This record gives sequence, C-alpha cells and structure tokens, in this order.
Amino acid sequence: MAIILGIIGFLSAALWCFVRFSNAAGKGQKAAEEIKGLIRSHRHSRQIDKRLVENLSDPRDAAAILLLQTATYKGLLDAEAQDHMRGLMREGFECDEQTMAELLAFAKVALNEINDASNSLRKILKQVNEVCNTAEKEQLVEMMLAVGQFDGEPNDQQELIIRETKRHLLPR
Repeated sequence: MAIILGIIGFLSAALWCFVRFSNAAGKGQKAAEEIKGLIRSHRHSRQIDKRLVENLSDPRDAAAILLLQTATYKGLLDAEAQDHMRGLMREGFECDEQTMAELLAFAKVALNEINDASNSLRKILKQVNEVCNTAEKEQLVEMMLAVGQFDGEPNDQQELIIRETKRHLLPR
C-alpha cells in the first residue's frame, strides 16, 4: 500500500512539475513574441519620432491594427476570440505563426499609442490604399466583419469602424 501511495505521490509531483514547466515555456514564448513586436514597433518609431500609425510600411500592420481594434471593441479578448482572429489572419495574410504573432504584438503597441484606431483611420489605411488591390481591400473588410460577428452581431463601435474602413477603401 505504501508503495502504491509513493508511486501516486511521485506521479502527481511529476505531473505538477510538467504543468508548471509547460506554463513557463508558454509564457516565455509569449514574451519572445512581445519582444519581436516591440522591436518591430521600435523600427517604425525611429522614423522622425512619429506615431507608429504614421510610419506603416506593410499593409498587414494596418490590417492587424484594425482587426485587433475591431475585436477589442467588445471588451477584453478571450482565448477563443484570439484564436478566431489568429485563424483569420493566418488565412488572409498567408503568414506563419511567428509573423502573425509579431503583427499582433505590433498592433497592440500601436493601439496603446493611439487609444482608438477610428481616430487615425485615414493614416492607418494610407498604406492599404496605396499597395492593395480591390480584392485585398474587400478581404480586409470581410475579415473585420468576421471578427465583429464572432460572438454575435457587431456592436455599434464595430459597425462604425467597419463602415468607415469600407468607405475609405472602397469608394463607390
């Protein structure tokens, strides 16, 4: 009996250690992604001390900012909403997990700097308008709508940013 209790105790201690180390490794990976995003944002901010949204050189940066803003209009992002947004980005941007993590980290820094993407929409969309074709612009609007509709109908703020993005990208 003592041997069985000893084995059970050993296995539970081993499981506890495994879970703790797995959590620490996950946090370390997230920290590395955040650092890469900060490096990416620092590269942008070195250009004449402008805000990040004024120095966007990659339309994916702009799209990531808009998708993250659309998602956060409903409140804090839970893991399921983040996974949904990551899936949309992976498919729409045709990028690997590392690039997507860098784009999201950059978007977080940029949103913290400007507080609300709606106030800087023209600056954010400038690169998208210059580089992307009509199909890519439509795809961005559809991705924003998919993010907004993730857990129900989009709220008023989400509808507004989607409508304004569509108006700026796809004038009739």
